Amino acid sequence: MKSIYQLFEAFMEQEQLDPVTANRLLKKILRILRTKSKADHTTRRNQK
Repeated sequence: MKSIYQLFEAFMEQEQLDPVTANRLLKKILRILRTKSKADHTTRRNQK
């Protein structure tokens, strides 16, 4: 299974993103994943 980084790197090459745009997009993706992770953790804690 490919890592998130490998998938992002392949997407970046395919779309020919410049470094600034790629960095901005990566930060957004990481923020979304972090937010989702926190929400999942809270949901699991509330189910106990």
